[in-house]
Amino acid sequence: DSAVADKGRAAAAAFGGSPEALFHADLLPLLKSVAARKGDQGGDVFSNLLHLQKHRRARGLATLLKAAQEGQLTSNTLGHFVQPMCIQAILQQTTTNLTFDSNYADIGIKCLGECMRRVTWNSCLQAVRMLSGLLGK
Repeated sequence: DSAVADKGRAAAAAFGGSPEALFHADLLPLLKSVAARKGDQGGDVFSNLLHLQKHRRARGLATLLKAAQEGQLTSNTLGHFVQPMCIQAILQQTTTNLTFDSNYADIGIKCLGECMRRVTWNSCLQAVRMLSGLLGK
C-alpha cells in the first residue's frame, strides 16, 4: 500500500494539488486531462461513473476493476469509494425490472469480488451483512 500511496502522491503533485490535502490520491492516475482526451468524454473514469447511460457506468467500473487487479488502488479507496459503486451497480435500486441492466450488475459483481480480496475482513463482513439484510426485503 505504501508504494501505491507514493505513486498517488506523485500524481497529486503533477496535478498541482497538495498530496496531503487530497483524498484517495491513488485515483488520480485514472484521470485524463482535457488535452489527452481530445473530445473523448469516455476517457475519464469519473465521467464514465457519473454518466446517465449504464454501459458508460459499466466502463468506469471496468476501469476501477482493472486498477484494483493491478494493485493500483489502496484498500482504503477500495473500501470507501469502489465498493459502494459496485453495490450500487449490483442493486440498481432506482430502476424497474424493465430497465435493470444485467451487464452493469455483472461488472459490479466482478469488481466487488476484487474489492473483497483486497480490503479488511471487517469491511467484507460489513458488506455481507448489508447485502444479506436486503435479502429479506
